[in-house]
Amino acid sequence: MEFLNGIRIGEYELNPDTVMDEIREKCVKGRKNYTSIALYRGETIAPEMVLSWAKYMTENDIYFHFAFSADKSLGYPFDAETADKIKEVAGEHFLGILVPELGSKYACSGSAYGKLAGYHDIEGMSQGRDGFIAHVNEAVDRIGFSENIGISVIEATSLVSYVTAARTGIPVLETMCGDVENTVPLLRGSAKARGDKAYLNYVAHEWYAGVDNADELKKKRLRMVYNYSYMNGGGGIILESGDICMCSHGMREGYDHELPKFYRKTVEEFTDFLATDKRPEGYPITKVAFVQGNSDGWSSWNCGSSLWNNIYDKAWGYGAPEFTHKILSELGTKRRWCDINNFGPRDYSGAPGYGTFDIVNIGIVSAEALSAYDYLIFTGWNTMTEEIYEKLISYVKGGGKLFMCAAHLNTNDRRDGEISLVKDGDLTELFGAKLSLKDAFVSSAGVKFFESDCENIVYPYDKSYYDPSFSAGYAKYAGIELFGATPVATLSDTFAVAEVPDCGIAMIENKLGDGLAILLTSLDYPGAGQTYETYRDVVRQLLAASHRDARIKVFANDKVRFSVYESGDVYLLNTDFDIPLYARIEKDGAAAVEVTLAPSELKHIKV
Repeated sequence: MEFLNGIRIGEYELNPDTVMDEIREKCVKGRKNYTSIALYRGETIAPEMVLSWAKYMTENDIYFHFAFSADKSLGYPFDAETADKIKEVAGEHFLGILVPELGSKYACSGSAYGKLAGYHDIEGMSQGRDGFIAHVNEAVDRIGFSENIGISVIEATSLVSYVTAARTGIPVLETMCGDVENTVPLLRGSAKARGDKAYLNYVAHEWYAGVDNADELKKKRLRMVYNYSYMNGGGGIILESGDICMCSHGMREGYDHELPKFYRKTVEEFTDFLATDKRPEGYPITKVAFVQGNSDGWSSWNCGSSLWNNIYDKAWGYGAPEFTHKILSELGTKRRWCDINNFGPRDYSGAPGYGTFDIVNIGIVSAEALSAYDYLIFTGWNTMTEEIYEKLISYVKGGGKLFMCAAHLNTNDRRDGEISLVKDGDLTELFGAKLSLKDAFVSSAGVKFFESDCENIVYPYDKSYYDPSFSAGYAKYAGIELFGATPVATLSDTFAVAEVPDCGIAMIENKLGDGLAILLTSLDYPGAGQTYETYRDVVRQLLAASHRDARIKVFANDKVRFSVYESGDVYLLNTDFDIPLYARIEKDGAAAVEVTLAPSELKHIKV
């Protein structure tokens, strides 16, 4: 399927008698090859009229969704028989039905979208996860169309991975809700895990890119989100609203107002860009994957602050597991010049290898899909299972490098439950060690590192006397007995040299097959307290290692985002709104390509 450049019809008001005119004006004359027609009003549309739209769009090579609520009480605009006829007429051009987001309504306590209908008083995280997936499947089943009519959900939160685990169609992300630089990698990782060749970015810019519609930086973000979504492999982009009128944040302005004119101009400029650019097929190279843990309910959206909508129990509020996700927001920045733990002749700290990363849900992604990544890094909550543990063993044996904390090995999915380690702590096969809860201890000591078994991973190691690092409060560590693992970080409160100080072992490495398993022995999630400092440094070292490994390297200011395709096509985006920036591209030691990017500019370079 070609890249879809689309625009919404009927978001605020729909007149069935003028839909054909809007398709002609917005899509045919406007050079758009995709639209979503919003049929939310609860009125039935005559089958002949819907079929005439479908026939016209197909004849003009326009792909389309029909969008309506999954709430049966509101009524559906047409029935299953009509949907099948549309499919007969349109074939692949009919992408199915698009329903509004469910995660923000059923898993975020801060949402104001009607009555809360989530999962109060649930026992464990997996119950919330299963309940949400079941809810999505129930919504699909309620519509009652045949299986060849895909039902896609516009998901606005990090629960998009669970939406793709349900019986849903092409993944769609409501972009600009939450941190786009986290949710787009999660959308892409979820799509790839399921085998989807494409996903869509649904740009709800008018409502969610800022509360002041006239703000100049909000206006600049509109083109930026188009560029960012495009360079990162999205299958298509659709603008929700703003091109016809402004009906948000207290505004009521019509078609001829300067802001709708600006939205139309921005989309027109992007359409012009597409006419001259040929993006390679497939997704950009991603060698690093961050892990959304099994049953993790973090929404990534500021309006949610409890998990799986269990808003009446303090234990279900955001805590250290969820705060660990803040590491994702640090990845687009280089280490400061005075950071003494940035090593080597080049500064590789600004981005992972090839510029971007995926986020994958470990409870959903297959072992085969994991094998595409060189590095796998756990972040938030994880309910460990025997199946996931075996999946990780397979990943490392195949050559992957795994980093996680002892807290991620907990099999108890109750927020207030006692920790229970998988295999009763016998982790010899994966990590070459046994962990003991009985011998667990609390320490505020700092950390001293040794050399890694992996050549490209450079920890802050010194053979001589030196001060321990990263002492930032108290943390709980597991007791440990080694069965082949190598200590690579020890707890220390002394300047003296000691192979294994009395304070205990903080981190181990274990060679397994062609890969490497790295374990921080903290029983506390690293999102709060001492272990975050150590965790963050290890993550930064792994990302730098992935950049050292890359055949194509990009050196630039950390406001430059980049993505690389297998074909050698490189996309560079200057995310600075005000100043031009320079970038240097190197490939296999050949002469470098030097590029200057104007403010907000996207450039496509072949190396």
